[in-house]
Amino acid sequence: MHFIRDCAERKKQSRKEGADVVAGARQNGDTSVPGQSYIRLRMNGQLRKWLLDTRSDVTLLPLPVVANTQYEPTTRRLLATSCTSIKVVGTVTVSASAGSHHLTITGLVLPHVSEIMLGIGFLQQHEVVWNFAKGEILLRQHRHKLCSRGHRKWCRRVILQDNTTIPPHSEVNLPTSVQYDDLSGVNRKGSMDWVTEVR
Repeated sequence: MHFIRDCAERKKQSRKEGADVVAGARQNGDTSVPGQSYIRLRMNGQLRKWLLDTRSDVTLLPLPVVANTQYEPTTRRLLATSCTSIKVVGTVTVSASAGSHHLTITGLVLPHVSEIMLGIGFLQQHEVVWNFAKGEILLRQHRHKLCSRGHRKWCRRVILQDNTTIPPHSEVNLPTSVQYDDLSGVNRKGSMDWVTEVR
C-alpha cells in the first residue's frame, strides 16, 4: 500500500519548494541507550541536555522551553522524514552557556517536540568538530564533553486546543495537538498504529 505522505518523490519536491527536513532524535520504540550526542548547556538558569542532530537541517526549540522569550513569526516550513508537515510557531534567538563559554542560538519554535535539537546550521555556524571516539566536540575552539540522553519515561501528550463543553451522552470531535518525544515518526517495525491524523 502506498500513501502520498510517505512518497519519496513528494519529499524531493518539498525540498525543491524550500521546506527544511528534520529527522528527530531516534526511532520510536528504540530501547537502547543512545550514544554521546548531547551537550549540556545552561539557558535561563536551567541546565539541559541539548541534542546535536546531524539529521536535522535546522535547530528546533520546544515552545514550553522558550515560552517566556519573545519570538517572531516565520514563514519557514518543516517536514518530517515521512513528508509530514510540522507546525512552526516562530523563530527565536536565545542565549546559552557551558561554563564560561557563551553562545547565541537561533532556532525554530515548535509546539510538538519535547527536547532541544541543534541542527546542521548550528554545527556549521559554530564550526563544530566532533570527535566521536572521545565523545567530545570542539565548539569554536572550546572543548565540550558530550553525554548520552539516558532512559526516561515518556507519555505522548495529546493537548486540547480550545475550552470545550461536551453535552451528556454525546460524542464530539475536538481540535487537539500532539507533542512528540522525537520527530522520527512511526517506527519501521510497524508496532504503532494511529487511529486519527491531522487533516
